[in-house]
Amino acid sequence: MTQTTENPSSDKRPTIEIRPYTKKELCELYKISPATLRTWLLDYDTLFKNKWKKLFNVNEVEFIFQTFGIPKKISV
Repeated sequence: MTQTTENPSSDKRPTIEIRPYTKKELCELYKISPATLRTWLLDYDTLFKNKWKKLFNVNEVEFIFQTFGIPKKISV
């Protein structure tokens, strides 16, 4: 099951699918390095226990989007 997030105040922003993402995909969406993503998640080590994790599940991706915001530029 996948979900999409929308910006209700504006239809101009693209929607993004909430689905499992790899670490590489998240880094590309946010235009950050894997080291930066690791740093962002350090405070949430109870949620992201495995620092070598390569795939984030739907709940983790939703948490990341809610905590760090939805990536601004998305290639559709």
